[in-house]
Amino acid sequence: MLTFLDVSENDIGAEGGSAFGAALSQNTALVTLLVHKNKLGQMGGAAIGAALITHPALTQLNASANGLAREGGLAVAQSLARGARGLTALDLH
Repeated sequence: MLTFLDVSENDIGAEGGSAFGAALSQNTALVTLLVHKNKLGQMGGAAIGAALITHPALTQLNASANGLAREGGLAVAQSLARGARGLTALDLH
């Protein structure tokens, strides 16, 4: 099973972020996801943030430098508040 995935600096955009959000619900073994510098935007950030609540194994997420803005950041914060407590390292700067 895949436990570490680094797709940083691949310009996957909002659609790619949404796809990763959906994929997180399928691959519950993933422990580390690095998606920084991918232009995820608000939509992609929100999709990944929402997926965190259904993915207890994920302990490290780097989604920095993606222009997540308010909506993307809020989605991550709301997932943490709703029980996505597996994360031990989170980078959204």
